[in-house]
Amino acid sequence: MEVRRSCPEKHFMDKVLVQIWWFENLTDSKTVETIEYLAAHHNVDQEFRKDWSFVDKLNFLRRKYVRANCEWKKETKAEACRALGYASEHTLNSLLQLVAGSKEKWNALIKVLQTSKEKIGSEAKFRCLQGNLTEEQVIFLLSEVAEGRLTLEKMASQANDLKIDAKIKICAAQLLNCKTFEQVQQTYGPAAFNDGKRKTFFPGFAKQPMRKSRKKQGSEILLDVPENFRHYVELVRRSSANLNDLLSESIKPYHVNDSNHYVFQLDVANLHNIVVEHAKFNIGKR
Repeated sequence: MEVRRSCPEKHFMDKVLVQIWWFENLTDSKTVETIEYLAAHHNVDQEFRKDWSFVDKLNFLRRKYVRANCEWKKETKAEACRALGYASEHTLNSLLQLVAGSKEKWNALIKVLQTSKEKIGSEAKFRCLQGNLTEEQVIFLLSEVAEGRLTLEKMASQANDLKIDAKIKICAAQLLNCKTFEQVQQTYGPAAFNDGKRKTFFPGFAKQPMRKSRKKQGSEILLDVPENFRHYVELVRRSSANLNDLLSESIKPYHVNDSNHYVFQLDVANLHNIVVEHAKFNIGKR
């Protein structure tokens, strides 16, 4: 401003490029926030500006996310949207999801950006990490890319397989009236839906979309489940039910020294069925 006043005839000085230097005081978050937004709006609105790179956007949003107690609240999203010059929060959503999460996930992402031989100018190559993936799975995939064991293309393929596997687990639990897949394994044994068996249904599930329940928002229902999977689940249900009925009908109590004891009375055919089903569903010791 002093330069402008001293040189009024120099019209090219109507706009002056200024660098602001400050030492961040972690105890004075309000001042830091103000300076940060001054820089952000200058970059977006002014003629003399540094264009936001993809990494710049991620770093800015990560700082915003951490300062907001690691939570994307509505007002925090709106502020970030204005600062980066996005038309709506919806268009910024994929970046917000990429930035959110643990420090371990963030470090893995940054390492990918620093070491990748592929040009990464947007979040497009990371959209495969959105959806039904756990934080641990995302960290694993990013770490594999960072260490050079996966390309970004193969990461997308593996992420898709993990989502299909999650869908299969959800469908198995719902078809068998279980709350979780862990409950399915406890009830019907780990062998009924082991890794190898679930992979045989990948092609069918890859073509089937998952729909939302009309009764309860956010929960998934079992429309469009492949018929071969539905048939297999029914076989698992019947086999387990028949076996449980067989065991309950065959148990006989007897008394020894005023204590209750139990013994199975089975014919050879029934014993054969138990041995066969045990091998498939791991119902207990023979």
